[in-house]
Amino acid sequence: MSAMMVVFLVIILSVLVMAVGFAGLFLWVRRLRREAAGALRDELAEDVLHVADCNFMGMLSSGYAQVRGNGLLALTRDGLRFRMLLPRRSFYIPLSSIKDVTYPRRFLGKFKGGELLRVDFANSAGKEDACAWLVADPHWWGEAIAALLEGKDPPPPDRRS
Repeated sequence: MSAMMVVFLVIILSVLVMAVGFAGLFLWVRRLRREAAGALRDELAEDVLHVADCNFMGMLSSGYAQVRGNGLLALTRDGLRFRMLLPRRSFYIPLSSIKDVTYPRRFLGKFKGGELLRVDFANSAGKEDACAWLVADPHWWGEAIAALLEGKDPPPPDRRS
């Protein structure tokens, strides 16, 4: 075998191994999302107004060094529920504790290239805190939260989120 043939075979095998690895990773993430959606559905029953994929940008009180990642954000009549895929964790922000909703482009030093949904709230200890997510339509989320705070029904969700 010539040196060119060996190089060619190494490249082909490398591409094949990477393709199998990416396919496995994709299937694993899809399974994690399905499990998180099922757990959210079981937890919330019929109370869900809207659920969307999101990218969690962090919690202000946790500072700059924290795990951020993909998950599901759910709007219910009583607040926001977030379930992260990895690490598996979740938290709840009661509607009554929400103080403000804004749409910054940065949060905790991170920039994602679009507007974020930032929710300022009073945590369980009564201290000011905030979270931010990258969602498909942050303005819809803000309008929906504002409507619920006013005792109204939220607008129908945008089909993109």
